[in-house]
Amino acid sequence: LWAAFITEYKRVELRRKSGSHGDAVRRSIEWFERHMHPRSVSQLTSKFINDFVGKRSHDRGVKRGSKVSPATINLDLRNLKLVLTVAVEWGQLEKMPKIKMLRTPARIKRHVTAEHFAAMFAAADKMTEPDVPNATACDYWRALIAFAFVTGWRINEILNLRRDDVDFKTCQVVSRWDDSKGKRDELIFIPESVVDLLRPLWQSFQERPLNWSKSRRTLYVPFAELQGHAGIHLNCEEKHEHTDACHVYGFHDFKRSFATYNAGKLSPTQLQRLMKHSAFTTTQGYINYAKVMTERPDVFVPDVLQLKASGNDPKSG
Repeated sequence: LWAAFITEYKRVELRRKSGSHGDAVRRSIEWFERHMHPRSVSQLTSKFINDFVGKRSHDRGVKRGSKVSPATINLDLRNLKLVLTVAVEWGQLEKMPKIKMLRTPARIKRHVTAEHFAAMFAAADKMTEPDVPNATACDYWRALIAFAFVTGWRINEILNLRRDDVDFKTCQVVSRWDDSKGKRDELIFIPESVVDLLRPLWQSFQERPLNWSKSRRTLYVPFAELQGHAGIHLNCEEKHEHTDACHVYGFHDFKRSFATYNAGKLSPTQLQRLMKHSAFTTTQGYINYAKVMTERPDVFVPDVLQLKASGNDPKSG
């Protein structure tokens, strides 16, 4: 029975996954059960899963007036594939059904530009929260966004940074395996200028100096406020009822910035290690995006266009 299998899966497998990844798999299971009400594992054929995709595509999206995106459905399908892989390993399912991913628009994604980062850094002196002992809100935000920009870490990894993880003499930082999807410890160097920004926060003597004391979901509100002070207002190409959140960066955009500005400087292996990806295919996606944003191909230009660009148009003589 599906209910018996999924209970055992949550007990044995799901508890091993990191917090955010485990939550995502759990939500995908809930959506699948809500729409399909599976009784037995053997029901899970390709057609059964295709029916789920059809029903899931009619769900409401995050924004008012929108439908759930193909990318979100693909996330559910990838998580469902993880679950069914275990079902096959445990002998509960004879073979893995074919799962077809939806085509998603290949749009240019956002990354925090160096100019916008500088604007946020300057505007940090207008921030009033959080209330940090022996430091200011400005100290907190400058340290947070600078660390995010130069490391490419996920926001949860940054907030979980411990006092003992930073060596102020060697400018080295330890990334713990239990805060990383890659499930491995990493020792990285960060610029001395960023280390200096961390010093005021480390005087608070808290176990996690960059931690956000309230619910972490509330961190996005002052982050948007910071961008407002910096005069940042981004365009939104999505077809839905726009909200203020459409026009500001998210924390994951720092991760994309790290890849964009460093893909040409670092080897793919170095980039994967520093971004802490468990699979190289994930890193390759960031590299491909960086090429789109920064690579300037040397295409052929006819002589007449080169003359016009230089101001030596033959007709003008």
